[in-house]
Amino acid sequence: MLDPQILSQTKKMNASINPEVTSERFIELWESQSRTARRKFAMGTADATVSNIRKKGVMSPKNALILGELYNYDPSYLTGLIDENRGWSEQTARQFLEAGDFMKSSFKPAGEKTRRTNGQAAQTERAKSEPTVNQSLYHSQIQPTNNNPAAHNLGTPPINTGAVPTIPEEQMITMIKSLYIRAAFDQRSFANLVHITGLLLFD
Repeated sequence: MLDPQILSQTKKMNASINPEVTSERFIELWESQSRTARRKFAMGTADATVSNIRKKGVMSPKNALILGELYNYDPSYLTGLIDENRGWSEQTARQFLEAGDFMKSSFKPAGEKTRRTNGQAAQTERAKSEPTVNQSLYHSQIQPTNNNPAAHNLGTPPINTGAVPTIPEEQMITMIKSLYIRAAFDQRSFANLVHITGLLLFD
């Protein structure tokens, strides 16, 4: 069961990167449940919350986690971060929180000690040497291997490099943020992010 402390420390914001997709996926979830099953979520939240998610695609990190746990949905899928519902687990919940940076900066897990022991220090050093999800994706993209010949030529990813239309700055920032979040789960999005960043830096 999800730690109530984690729920209370999530940021109060809209976690959806595509309101239309979130609305569609919530309706998919909601209509597949019986009235009794729906009450599990509806009883713990305001009526306006269900309406806002359904009609506007506005879903907070907290509600994404609660819905995911109650109905076995990946919160990253509900909010449009990924296109595959991997179901609910502690791992999918953790990836969702980390990818979207949805925890308050002051949050510390229960029982965390300020004084580190030698064993804790050793664990920290090991953690530094282990690649994170993003690091693993990064290395799989840039290191040439026999199984990944495309890595030899990252300068020409499968993206149309013709005339680039003028895009408003605000829209460009939103697009890059979306790609950055999706890159944690999708190698193709990561390649797109690398290419677009290169264009912005060296164009």
